[in-house]
Amino acid sequence: MIGWPNSLQRHGVHRKLVLMLLASCCGTMLVAGIVLFAFLSFALRDSFRRDAAALTEVIAANCAGPVSFGDPAAASEVMHSLRAQEHVVGAVIRLPDGEEFAGIGRVEIVLQQAPPAHPVAAQESRWVSNTYLLLASPIRVGNETIGTFTLVSDFGPIYLRLFKSFMAVFAFAFLGAMGLGYALTLRAQRVISDPIRSLADSAKVMWEKQDYTVRAEKGAGGEVGQLADAFNLMVERMEAGVKLAKEVAQRQRIEAALRESEERFRSLFENATIGLYRSAQQGGFLMANPALLAMLGFKTFEELVAGYAAQQVGLLPTEREAFREQLERTGRVDEVELHWRRADGKIITVRESAKAIRDAGGGILYFEGCVEDITARKEADAELQRLHQELVDASRAAGMAEVATGVLHNVGNVLNSVSVSAQLLHDQAGRSRIASLRQAVTLLEQNLPRLGVFLTEDDKGRLLPDFLIRVTQHLAAEQKNWQGELRQLKTNIEHMKEIVAMQQSYARVGGLTEPLSAPELVEDALRMNLPSLERQAIRVERDFADVPPVLADKHKVLQILTNLIHNARQALDEGAAAEKFMRLKVLQNGSGNVKIVVEDNGVGIPKENLTRIFSHGFTTRANGHGFGLHSGAIAAGELGGSLTAASDGPECGATFTLELPAASTKN
Repeated sequence: MIGWPNSLQRHGVHRKLVLMLLASCCGTMLVAGIVLFAFLSFALRDSFRRDAAALTEVIAANCAGPVSFGDPAAASEVMHSLRAQEHVVGAVIRLPDGEEFAGIGRVEIVLQQAPPAHPVAAQESRWVSNTYLLLASPIRVGNETIGTFTLVSDFGPIYLRLFKSFMAVFAFAFLGAMGLGYALTLRAQRVISDPIRSLADSAKVMWEKQDYTVRAEKGAGGEVGQLADAFNLMVERMEAGVKLAKEVAQRQRIEAALRESEERFRSLFENATIGLYRSAQQGGFLMANPALLAMLGFKTFEELVAGYAAQQVGLLPTEREAFREQLERTGRVDEVELHWRRADGKIITVRESAKAIRDAGGGILYFEGCVEDITARKEADAELQRLHQELVDASRAAGMAEVATGVLHNVGNVLNSVSVSAQLLHDQAGRSRIASLRQAVTLLEQNLPRLGVFLTEDDKGRLLPDFLIRVTQHLAAEQKNWQGELRQLKTNIEHMKEIVAMQQSYARVGGLTEPLSAPELVEDALRMNLPSLERQAIRVERDFADVPPVLADKHKVLQILTNLIHNARQALDEGAAAEKFMRLKVLQNGSGNVKIVVEDNGVGIPKENLTRIFSHGFTTRANGHGFGLHSGAIAAGELGGSLTAASDGPECGATFTLELPAASTKN
């Protein structure tokens, strides 16, 4: 009972009002229903008793004759008329001595609980178990009592019908009353709770959003209206106070920002490492920071003003007028090199920027500028230029030696292929069938007078035509091989000539840059090394994608690829792999460039050497000179590409990637 009001406090006015009115209505209806039901129950009980008493008297009078004549059957027939009454449980007639004369139904249980007196002098009635009504009436003949008639009635079914009917009517009335009460509650809450809710909502908005422009609706008069007026007055005063507080806080922030800005400006002005100044339009310093004083050789600002007034320091007169005219005309000057005179008379070179500060009407108030002493930098630049020229001269001399080394290295690579081709031609010439052909011709010359008989009848003569046919076919195959080797030999010689020509033009101009097919370049470089690869039983795999042409110098690219294939062949020769293979790939990367990849499963490269293999003179071979990869990387850079290497370590093979720019309409 205590918790219910406390829990109700957490709800709003509208819900409280609805709940309280509905609770009152519900309680009233319940109390009224209970009182009404009690009244109806009492009235029905009394009416039931009176009706049963009257019925008992009537049956007792009707049974006087059968009892007086001692006819139980007739008495039972009279009592059988009671079966039409649903409330009758049973009836019995007893003689004055208590002997049962006649009876119907089952009344023994009730009679055992409350047995009537025998005989009864007058009618008696009493309730048994609040349900059964026991009535006893004397049976008289004249003034003599000859027996007692007892009737037992059950009030339960009648009471149950009353309860059901009452509950149906009460439920309907209760629901109607609750609906009417809820409707009246809704009507009442508009008058009572809506103004209070409006006031609460206004207070909530003001508190949560800090909005002091919110006003509560006054609505009806009375205490709620007075409360709304008081709330609005309070909010107006709070709004005025908040505005005043904001103005004060804003003013304080502005003042603090101004102080902070002045402090930052003063700190920046005083601690800047370059000279800062403010000067009048017609000349003369208005402000100068310590860096400018030190730059011009003064200790105080007053000394600087005096020195400028005496025309002893500052911008040289020959440059001053042009500088001021440009400032007045354009409003600013950015990073111009000028010359200032110090207090000791020394001329320094400065980089100066300045701006004209104007008033609202466009007139010049003063000039503000910054000055950086670049005298030491100019002297350092001059010295650097001198040293650079000396370095260029030394580099040119050193470059000539590097060019010679490059020529020897690249020509040496091609000479290996030339030597292999020459050796193959020599070996094939030694195995040629020309000597057999010479013997056949000698045999024909010896039998020339009897050539027909010799060719048809002689054992050697009959074999000679077939022998000549086989020798001719073999010589044709040899001729084809020799022509191929000679073409390869010629190509290698032409390549050597191009290498020499390219290296000779190194100090003059670059070679011809043109669109080239990357797969064809790889095939050309491969052909220069093919004899050596075949001799070492190296399997060559090709993986050429459909890529655009590359924009490059053909002979430079061939020089790089020939060197890469040559190095891969040597790595495979030194490696321990049972099956030696070299994979050549051509593909395009994401940026549009073309990549030519040379992979092998040879001896590999230690990780510590991956960053050094492109250095001039670095080599891991006893007979190497460390120039091939170095010159290849330089040539790739000159072509606008790159040359990179990768390896997982010794005996893990190596991968070299040459990346070249793809040819385009713009290129």
